[in-house]
Amino acid sequence: MNDVKSSEEAQMMTLEALIASLLIIVAVLFVVSQVPPQVQQEGGYSEVQLRHYGEDVVTMLEATPSPDEDYQNLLQYYISENKYDDLDGFLNDSLPDNVGYSVALVSGDERENLFSNGYPLGEQIVVSEIVVSRNVPIGGIPGAAAGIWKVNKTFPAGSLIIPMDNETNTETGQKNILLGMGLVYNIAKGTYSDGRSIPVWQILQDPRDDTYMFFDWSIYTNDNPSNVSNGTDLTRKYAGGPYLITATDLTLEIKQKILNASKTSYTDDIKIHQVINPFTYYPVIITEGVPIIAAYPPHGVYGSKLNSTIEQSFLHSGIPYIVINDKLIKNNILDEVDIIISPDADLSQMPGDVTAIIIDWVSNGGTFHAECRSILTMDTKVESIDGNNHSWHGFIGIGNTNVVNKSMVLVGNDSHNDTSFGVGYEPFADPGAVFNSFAQSGDRDGTFDRSGGAIHSFQLIRSNGSLNYSRINPEVTILAGSGQTNTTGPANGNDIVYATAPFDKGMVTYLAGYNMSVDYSGNPTPHKERLMFHTIFYPCFRKIYDYGVVELRITMWYK
Repeated sequence: MNDVKSSEEAQMMTLEALIASLLIIVAVLFVVSQVPPQVQQEGGYSEVQLRHYGEDVVTMLEATPSPDEDYQNLLQYYISENKYDDLDGFLNDSLPDNVGYSVALVSGDERENLFSNGYPLGEQIVVSEIVVSRNVPIGGIPGAAAGIWKVNKTFPAGSLIIPMDNETNTETGQKNILLGMGLVYNIAKGTYSDGRSIPVWQILQDPRDDTYMFFDWSIYTNDNPSNVSNGTDLTRKYAGGPYLITATDLTLEIKQKILNASKTSYTDDIKIHQVINPFTYYPVIITEGVPIIAAYPPHGVYGSKLNSTIEQSFLHSGIPYIVINDKLIKNNILDEVDIIISPDADLSQMPGDVTAIIIDWVSNGGTFHAECRSILTMDTKVESIDGNNHSWHGFIGIGNTNVVNKSMVLVGNDSHNDTSFGVGYEPFADPGAVFNSFAQSGDRDGTFDRSGGAIHSFQLIRSNGSLNYSRINPEVTILAGSGQTNTTGPANGNDIVYATAPFDKGMVTYLAGYNMSVDYSGNPTPHKERLMFHTIFYPCFRKIYDYGVVELRITMWYK
């Protein structure tokens, strides 16, 4: 088990007690059931010898001290810190040269293949070991905090990249941002691969403006993936958190279907480039599958402006969604939903039983996104129902709103450069939008013009004029504030326009304003609406858990 200090040590001791009986049962089951069907449990000398090799190497890993005192042994350290190359090296050095192996982490139906050495020939045996680990992408213990799984990733030549830069960048600008998000959705859904979901990766950047070190990244690409010989190879700077599909997940047929889908009826097609030289980047996140999206409340109910606002973004992106009402919610429709999008509406009019169902759904892992009036009215309504269950007010701790009708400026305090935001707000904006999956934007000054609609900024709850930290969700992250004018920054004082926070196992995002696009009658170019789609994809980003129970499964064979 992890030999972590202070409160972590106490927590792990509790976890050990909770799962001790489970480990005993699973260990017994492994002995009798984890041998592949094609291998007899009573085999010849070679099979017995292979099993001894595997059991001995696992014993060595557990008997070797960890270089990090937070872990009890080398096996925990390798798994918890994602030191898979080091684990591979240990196995390669410890096993005979004529023994091949593959290693995976397994939890129920989830499997994470780590690496292999050689190709399986003839009989195989499996050696399994249960590991209580930290920072695992599968096998999270219920209740353990979860965040987005961020990794160091190498993208090989032939991978496709979907730019997400501001359209004014002629080389990598994406004029059809919303259609581009729809293309990403359909790739992840398996629309172009006979229903088989294709992983879509996203590199995270610092979106505040191009004066910051990690605003963009240079990648050597070709601008004509259909026929690279007729394209231009060039080192291009990509910003805005572009999406990538690795070459290993593409066949010629799938690639061509994706490229065909990038053709639009608008003036400009969806821009796609092809990676020429492999590159490695951190942090990178992965989308697996697609979410079931619900809009609530329906247009006109509780003053909802669904048809004239959020619905327009869905129509232009081509991403499907359903509209749900109170009756459907009370009939358990949320069991089939991953995310609720709430447009400008007065949610204080919601029935109490519907509110309680939504609170419970979010608490157990749902994602809730609200805009404009829905922000304050939802937080107030949640407080009236859930006030005794959490120390803070509502979902996040919103105390007031203000119609500012000014620009929107991405903010963040981090070690690269320090950008202050509002007296007392600094802890909640550190790191803020920096490397945040909810805030990726290629607008080079980190500022969105106010165009169309209205922007209702909001403020965290106060008492006697000062922030009341005890009534604010301690995990809230401020991503953007109101600008000085309609078109310029920097962020102005304490007016927040974009924030997010976990709520138990779920996630809540608040985005001020609605219908912020320049023009819905022509090319769908708005960038602010893209922020909502970050929340939409959140349920399908692979998560990582603070603590988890995983099976280390080593399959072995003679080369």
